[in-house]
This record gives sequence, structure tokens and C-alpha cells, in this order.
Amino acid sequence: MGRQVLDPMFFSTSVAKAVGAPAPASCETVIRYMMMTGLLDFTPGTRYEYSNFGYCVLGRIIEKTTGMGYEDYMKAEVLAPMGIVDMQSGHTQLAFRGPNEVHYYDGEDRMVQSVFQNVTEPVPYPYGGFYLEALDSVGGWIASAQGLVRFALSVDGARPPAYLRPETVDIMLARNTVLWPTGDHYYALGWEVTYSSWWHAGGVPGSAALLVKMPNGVAWAVLFNKCCHDTELFPDADQSLRKAFNETTSWPSWDLFSTQISTSSTASSLHSALTETVTPTTISLLVGAGLVIVVAGGIFLRRRRKQSS
Repeated sequence: MGRQVLDPMFFSTSVAKAVGAPAPASCETVIRYMMMTGLLDFTPGTRYEYSNFGYCVLGRIIEKTTGMGYEDYMKAEVLAPMGIVDMQSGHTQLAFRGPNEVHYYDGEDRMVQSVFQNVTEPVPYPYGGFYLEALDSVGGWIASAQGLVRFALSVDGARPPAYLRPETVDIMLARNTVLWPTGDHYYALGWEVTYSSWWHAGGVPGSAALLVKMPNGVAWAVLFNKCCHDTELFPDADQSLRKAFNETTSWPSWDLFSTQISTSSTASSLHSALTETVTPTTISLLVGAGLVIVVAGGIFLRRRRKQSS
């Protein structure tokens, strides 16, 4: 019987205890723990398994290679050249919430023991059930839908200038023919690829996100501040946005990337466009190369087609 695949990034207290380190476990502590356990789940290159831990290691490689902290390097050398100034690493505790950062809600309203040893009262799962600081290079960033779409469009120059050379983009999106010899979908270097679209989705208790870059140069991002276990959430969001894009015949002629849009002011004007809302949460959408939509009120939307006057 094979070993169960372990994601050590979400076992902060037990991992720290196992190596005799202070809790919560930092990314470096998790690496020590994984080195101590020794065994691999399978021979590298023979099977695919998404690895949060792998991205933890990649962040430390960036630090070792550049001599800079991971967040500092990403801001200065990756995000700033793309014109992105509003991304930052997140923090676990509510007291350290960043400027304009939303409040996070757990889909099951769980109260848990905090990973911080000095916190004795139960806390909401998104604010102490795991250690977000150890997930910096795993996906522990605070970002707007606007910033994510700008990132996707900057990588290959769909919105010039291109951050990567064309040959580097080809390497990034190349298919591993050993793991995915055929089919319309495969995992490349950091991107899922389906029918030539690049995309990535994921979440932690309290948030979920989807970023899609289509081959025609259009990209969209969907951000939720309440994570749920609905396996159809991302497919439904993706299909709805593709449908909305295909049905849109007129786009703004001005560049909305230079405009910061307020969630509260925009949500009220868009309320009448919703035909279904479910749970109290905030959703931020950005579609295309400049159209920003921010919606409050539901974890799943159905878009009513606007009748022309």
C-alpha cells in the first residue's frame, strides 16, 4: 500500500514540534522536517502531484541566489517592472491585515486552536488555523484582481513590454510528454495549460482565486474572500466569464489599469446585474485588458445580459 501524500505546509504546530523548533513552523523549518523524514512519495519524474512544499523550496532558492528576501526580490525585480505596486505578502493574524485587505470567512465557520502558542482562545480558521507567513512563495500574497490580470498580461507581452523573452515563455509552457503524452490539458512550469489557455486556481481557508490567460491576449481574475469545497466553483466562474466575454460587443476605450476601483462604490451600482447571490462575501473580477468589475454579495454570480437601449 502506497504512502499517503503529505502537504506539510498546513501542519505548522506538529512540524515545528517534530524538529524541535518554535511554532508556528517557518518555511525553513518545514524544509528541515521534510529532509528529516527522508523518503519520497514516488520517483521524481514518474508521476504528477501538485506540491505546495515545492514552491516553498523555490522561494528559498530565490533568496539564496539573489541575496534578497523573497518578497523584496519579487516586488523589485518582477512586480515593479510590470507596473504592479499593490501586491504584498499576507499575514496570519487579523491585527496585521494590510491596507484595503478584505476580511476572510471560512466556509464552515470553524473555530480552531491558533498556531501561535501565546493565543489561548479559539480563533476563526483563516486567522490562525495555519501559518500564512510560511506560504509566501506558495501563494500567500495579497493581490487585487487588477494586479493579477496585469501580471498575466505582462508575462509574454500581451500588454507590453514583455517580462519574459519568447523562448523563455516557450520553456515555461512546454508539455512534459512523459507525464502528459496526449490530451488537451497538462501542468507546465507554474501554469495549468488547457487548449492553449494558461491558468491557475487555488485557495486556503478564507480565500480562493482563479487567474486565466487566453491565447487571444485576454485575461481575467476572480477572487473570493470565502473559500468553499464546491468543486464546480472555478469551472462555473471560468465558463461564466468566457460567456460574458463572447457576448460583449463593446469595450471601454480608456485604460482602467491606471484606475483603482473601490469595492463599496462599485458594488452598489452593479447590484441590479446579479440574478443570484448565495453567501455573504466579496468577489473581485477583472476581465480583458482594461475592464474592471468588482461585485459584492455572493460567492457565485449569474450575469444578466444588459439590454441595449
